[in-house]
Amino acid sequence: MSLDNNTIKIAAFRVGPHECGLDIMSIREIVNPLPITPVPQAPVFMEGVVEIRNAIVPMVDLRKRFGLQAENTPAMKYIIVSLESRIIGLAVDAVTDVLTIPREELRPAPRMIKGHEAQPVAAMCRYGGRLILVLDLNIMLTSKEKLKLQAMDGENLK
Repeated sequence: MSLDNNTIKIAAFRVGPHECGLDIMSIREIVNPLPITPVPQAPVFMEGVVEIRNAIVPMVDLRKRFGLQAENTPAMKYIIVSLESRIIGLAVDAVTDVLTIPREELRPAPRMIKGHEAQPVAAMCRYGGRLILVLDLNIMLTSKEKLKLQAMDGENLK
């Protein structure tokens, strides 16, 4: 979050036809794609792992998470984030810019897109004619998926 409690800084990125954003305070870094190593019996939501500065980082392809066809794009990036004391990577089609959005512009996600499964869209907002889906890492994965990730990682993925 910004120093001003009336605004939030969001890193905007594309996932298929969707423009999304994450609070910049949850992002550790943004890197170019690295080779992903598949992990046997990994949860469906996990693409595999990558090694970044001697750390093994599980990767989630947000295209798959949104029910889209997985595909590599020329501008693809990995957004490395912290999620409940773990480091995970999010594969996105492109990172576009950093936006400063007044908090009063954030609107709750419509009820029709919320269900019993993990629903990463916490809010939506308009910015310069663009509709931004603001994601919440804390609800990106279901509790069951978080437990699977925890069971897999031992101490290596923290």
